[in-house]
Amino acid sequence: MKITRILAPTDFSELSRHAVDEAVDLAKQLDAEVVLLHVCPLLVYALEPDVVPDDPAFEQELKKRLGERLQARAAELAGARVRTLLVDGNPSLKVAEVASEEDCDLVVMATHGRTGMARFTLGSVAERTVRSSRVPVMTVPAAH
Repeated sequence: MKITRILAPTDFSELSRHAVDEAVDLAKQLDAEVVLLHVCPLLVYALEPDVVPDDPAFEQELKKRLGERLQARAAELAGARVRTLLVDGNPSLKVAEVASEEDCDLVVMATHGRTGMARFTLGSVAERTVRSSRVPVMTVPAAH
């Protein structure tokens, strides 16, 4: 199998930063493109009514800021062909969906996320992606 496009999801955490770096290193070796993805789980914000302002511009401002963070992260990845993508939805479902839609040959992602009760109720994004993806998934552990 020839790898020409690698999907690298990020939640902007330090652990996903390492996974993205691994994806970029691999992409450079293979002369592949990296699709740097952030999934905006708007539902999480909607579950916190006291936190979310009752302002129609909130979602637009949130996406603007996330887009800026995504572009800034892409700019740090010198020497790699990187394209950014910001989508809405459930990260557990969207990562696998985007991998297929974007014709990616590989997903590279961190094996971390929420812990405790949040992990129990929401599940592991990496775990669900591995189970649902039609595209091979390389997971980068936190200890890496």
